[in-house]
Amino acid sequence: MSDHLIKMGWEVLTHSQVPPNDGGLSLGQVVIAAARQGFCHGCADLKKFLF
Repeated sequence: MSDHLIKMGWEVLTHSQVPPNDGGLSLGQVVIAAARQGFCHGCADLKKFLF
């Protein structure tokens, strides 16, 4: 599946240090909340997707 998406021009990101289950979802929720509150200083590109 990744190969097909890459051929279509997509950048495929996979986990390497974050679990793919509830732990990963929880981390994503924290990142979104931090970006919305202005605490995620490295998330400038993420802000365009939040609102």
